[in-house]
Amino acid sequence: MFKTARFAKVALFAACLTLALCFAASASAGEVHVSDHVWVYTRNISGATCSNPPINLYTCSLCGATEERREGATDPNAHIWGEWIIDTAASCVTSGTRHRQCQLNVHHTQEDTIQAYGHSQAERVVQVATCTTTGLREIYCPRCGQVLSTEVIPATDHNWGPWTTIKQPTCFEAGEQTHTCTNCGKVENAPYGAALGHNWGPWTVITAATCEGTGQRTRVCQRDASHVENEIIAALGHNWGPWVVTKQANFWEDGERTRTCTVCGKVQTEKIPSTTYPNATLCAFGPRLKESNLYPNYSDKWYMFTPFDASMNGVQTYELVAADQVIVGSVTLTIRDGYLTIDYDLKGGDAIRVTLEFFTVLNRIADINQYEPEGLMQIKLNRNQPINLAEKFGGDTHLVLYFCSRCSLTKSPAFTSLQYNSSAHKALLSTMYALMD
Repeated sequence: MFKTARFAKVALFAACLTLALCFAASASAGEVHVSDHVWVYTRNISGATCSNPPINLYTCSLCGATEERREGATDPNAHIWGEWIIDTAASCVTSGTRHRQCQLNVHHTQEDTIQAYGHSQAERVVQVATCTTTGLREIYCPRCGQVLSTEVIPATDHNWGPWTTIKQPTCFEAGEQTHTCTNCGKVENAPYGAALGHNWGPWTVITAATCEGTGQRTRVCQRDASHVENEIIAALGHNWGPWVVTKQANFWEDGERTRTCTVCGKVQTEKIPSTTYPNATLCAFGPRLKESNLYPNYSDKWYMFTPFDASMNGVQTYELVAADQVIVGSVTLTIRDGYLTIDYDLKGGDAIRVTLEFFTVLNRIADINQYEPEGLMQIKLNRNQPINLAEKFGGDTHLVLYFCSRCSLTKSPAFTSLQYNSSAHKALLSTMYALMD
């Protein structure tokens, strides 16, 4: 503390004096009293630790006495650590833990994380590939045994040796050959060449064919005589002559024709279908124009007209005749309260089809002589169209229905033959003639 000799002497003197002062006796009590030291910081003896403050040395400036004091703060970083102790060991994929204790204070500890090691890698074949099956390779960790990835090893495929013929081709079958895999010993067979087919000789006729009967022929394979083929010879068929009509067809009956084979003389008979009328005339029953001697313009026409009496209410029905041969339906005249309506009905379904519809009512038969039916179209009436008789014909009640349409006609069992000269028809014609003015 004192750096010069002069100061040292002074200090020593002071110390002695102070010592004398610190231990001065009490004259009155006969006791020695210690005076208070005057402490002066001298130096640091030891620094602070994690558990204790630092130790400083103090010296009394009066008597030179010394004193150690712990004072100040501890140093939390002034540990003296021991060795690490592992609490949980680390693995390839998980971290571990460890700790250590301070040698100054076992209650002071430090913890630390041990990082996971991570996998190391090694390779191994767990299934060897063959010619036809794949193998398997694994990448694994030799430290922990975990399989990290797998890889398919491709099949090696066969290593075939050369082909060897084991069977030659025949007429029916291909040959056969074989080869063997040098890796696994597998044997594989395959066709060798195509079947040769037969080498046929010429045909020999066993039975000759006729117009209607089959024949038979045979041939032999020149490569293998055990191979024989038989074949049917188709019938030759007739060589027909021209058709000859033996019966003419009409609307009611089929006709007939025949022809003869010039080879075997067989006769073939065939029906001729009954007549079809594509444009037949359709009329209501009544006197024929060509037989009435009233209408020279129609001397060659069979067309009919129908005189009727319109004086009384009621329904009058007359047959519809097609082509002057067949009755195919009926026409109905309805007279009621001075009005006339006309309707007609056909039978036979699709066997008859009206292609031109014409009918009208006249009070003078002579008017028919002036026109063909088509020429009267301007006075054509419609089905179920009411006609005022008094307004149209005055007081005349003896009228004429002129129903002269066209139709397409084929044979049907629903149609009946017209018997124009039957007693019933003659009686009706007689009544109609009586109505003619």
